[in-house]
Amino acid sequence: MRKAAKDGDNALIKREAHTIKSSAASLGFLRLSGLAQSLEAEALGLKWPDLDARLGRLVAGFTEIQDIIKSKLSQPVTAELTNA
Repeated sequence: MRKAAKDGDNALIKREAHTIKSSAASLGFLRLSGLAQSLEAEALGLKWPDLDARLGRLVAGFTEIQDIIKSKLSQPVTAELTNA
């Protein structure tokens, strides 16, 4: 997306943001979905460096999700057995 932004291909940015918005929402990552939705809505009117700043926020959203996933994966798994 950053290459597209540098190349002035804001239409591609808009399409990619739409995909991220939908995928993130379906996985429950609502903050990331909201960031992507905002970018999708404004992509065609943004110019460099404002577009780069918005992409930075999207990257931060992905990083936040990665950190959450890593944290969850590092926690020990415990299984509870019950008698039915």
